[in-house]
Amino acid sequence: MLSACATVTSAAPPTPSATPAQEAWPKIQITDVDSYGLPDTPLLGSELSLTATVHLAGLQPDEVVVQAVLGRVDGSDALIFAIP
Repeated sequence: MLSACATVTSAAPPTPSATPAQEAWPKIQITDVDSYGLPDTPLLGSELSLTATVHLAGLQPDEVVVQAVLGRVDGSDALIFAIP
């Protein structure tokens, strides 16, 4: 099964001199990801459209970059193999 997924992971907790982005990072939430346009068996050159709802924890949209990874997932939707 192929699936579009999105996760936010947090590194170390913010330090006293953390930037606003570092402080917001563990609070960012991806609450919804929708994809359409990709066949069950991806073909080279196929188009995929993604939309995501992301709560930015006080950051502005121009302060973040959203990236997507396509790959195989397990039963709990954890990415187990990314397609390069």
